[in-house]
Amino acid sequence: NYDTWKTDVYKVYPGASQEDKTFTHTDLEELMRKLAMVLMNTQAQLGEYIHAFHHITRSFGEGEQLSEREKNCAFIQGFHIKFASQVLTKLAIEFPKHHPEIPYLMSDIQNTTSWLLH
Repeated sequence: NYDTWKTDVYKVYPGASQEDKTFTHTDLEELMRKLAMVLMNTQAQLGEYIHAFHHITRSFGEGEQLSEREKNCAFIQGFHIKFASQVLTKLAIEFPKHHPEIPYLMSDIQNTTSWLLH
C-alpha cells in the first residue's frame, strides 16, 4: 500500500519528508534574510513567502515557538527594505492611532502588501 511504500522511501532517502521536519529560529531568519534581498513585486511572490513563513513557524521544534507578537514583528522583516517602507507607510495611513511600539498584525500586513502588489 501507499503508506508502506512512503515509509520505505523515507528510510532510503532520509530527510525527504518535510512533514516531520522541525525548524528553528535560524531557518526562519535565513528565509527572511534571503527574501529581504529581493524586491517583491507579484502576488505570487507574496503567496510563496506567506506559505514558507507559516510552514516554518508551524513546524518549530520543542521550545522554539514564536508568540503572536514575535510573528508579527518577524513577518515584515522578510520584505526588501524599500517595499517594507511602502508597507509601513500605508499601514501608518490606514491606522493613524496605532502605537509605534506595538507591531502591526500579520493579517494587516498581508492585506496591505496584497493591496500594494495589486
